[in-house]
Amino acid sequence: MSKKRKSKKRKGGTKVAKTKRGCRQFVIGGESDIPIFVGVCTGALIKGEGVLQDFYDVGEVLLMPYFPQSLRGILLLVVLSTEMIKGSTRFCVSIKDKNQPCRTGRTDLTVELKHGATSWVRASGIARPYAVGEREGREGDEARGHPLLICPEVGYKLMSMPCPPLFVDRPTTIEVLAELGDREIRIGAFHCRFCKPAPLSEEERLAIMSRPGALKGIVCGLGCKKCGDKSAYHVSLDGSRTAPDEVKGAIYLPSAPDEWKCKCGKSSVPLTYLKEGFHDVFRRASRMDGREELKFIPLYQRGGIGAIMGRYQQMLNRCEDQGEEDFQKFIEENPIIWNFLAPLKIWKKPSISTKYNADFAILTRMKVLYFVEIEKPQTKLVKQDGGLHSELQRGLDQIREWRIEVGKRREAILDGLGLEQKDVHDIRYMLVAGMAGKTGARGLETVRAMKTDADFVFCFDEVTSFLHSTETALLNI
Repeated sequence: MSKKRKSKKRKGGTKVAKTKRGCRQFVIGGESDIPIFVGVCTGALIKGEGVLQDFYDVGEVLLMPYFPQSLRGILLLVVLSTEMIKGSTRFCVSIKDKNQPCRTGRTDLTVELKHGATSWVRASGIARPYAVGEREGREGDEARGHPLLICPEVGYKLMSMPCPPLFVDRPTTIEVLAELGDREIRIGAFHCRFCKPAPLSEEERLAIMSRPGALKGIVCGLGCKKCGDKSAYHVSLDGSRTAPDEVKGAIYLPSAPDEWKCKCGKSSVPLTYLKEGFHDVFRRASRMDGREELKFIPLYQRGGIGAIMGRYQQMLNRCEDQGEEDFQKFIEENPIIWNFLAPLKIWKKPSISTKYNADFAILTRMKVLYFVEIEKPQTKLVKQDGGLHSELQRGLDQIREWRIEVGKRREAILDGLGLEQKDVHDIRYMLVAGMAGKTGARGLETVRAMKTDADFVFCFDEVTSFLHSTETALLNI
């Protein structure tokens, strides 16, 4: 005889029943015909007709760098029982701000469940098939470890669905409700919490400027539906207080009051969270982000990088009249030149202990730190007999001294840049000198083939090709 199953009640009417195989079967309120909310996630990847699913950043808490913000783009993760699937259940999802119940978001999403040779879930007209394996649910079968199966005796399907675009203007708890026919059932909740981002350093600002889709300014608009009162607040990447031409009349955010109130007094939004974290959008957004509540002012308009490339080419054409400092200043003012390295931070004149200073240091997304030496375009690279010219050798000798110093005092040098050992996987060295067009193919082959202390040697006119590639990337954004 089989043993009688024991069960115990939990708060909220949830029963947790122990099966004879030790698996737990969840039945909320004694019903299995309602969806179960398990959390939110920021991304989902469905593979193999729904058999394999990857969910990213799953949890019950959303850490947000600023408020107000829309919840659009967040995914709700729900569990559907096979009873719901077999019953072809239809339901809608809505969310409610617990602290401000008048704020609700109801999605037009209608979930339709079908069951047959292949079970599938349709949301907003997009079908995501879920293949039902023949072995699924059999006792002692390998399907027990299937990512879509919680219990071998009562099968469940895991599904993500778009969260309604509700605006939240402060930390709060969001209740998730399911509408099944004439029933509205609270199936769970998640929490929106403020996580203050680190301020933008000059090194990070320069790295952001190296991206073709970088933003020059961001504008956040607030308004009241009752009286129609509106206000706009702006921040800029360079800290300028002047409102962008695209949104004249926008208020410089740091000088704004701590709260916005409409004329009729029905709407109010705290601005403290916006002041402390709005700059984080520069790190993550591009001009094609598409968030309706924000207006993005691109740093590089169409043709902007082409104009930089044109000015740079003009300097090269009259390089005999230009000094090394002129080119260093141009590169400092136009960090887009370093885009080919995908920088996270860019330093100007960084110290290498107390003995030396590089012209630039660049930390890439791959955690490679480059120290860069800039010579002048007039630098001769090779001699007539094919050997390295003494002018190029001077730059290489400088890099050799850096390499020795870094080998002795790596930790102290990284600390001087505000970096930890874990931030840097490798340190490399780059020299920019001479002109490829005046060196010739054979001379360039000699420079590339010879083993030197520089990991990379680039010519000034080769940088033009980097800018051209970056401009092409901008056109495709």
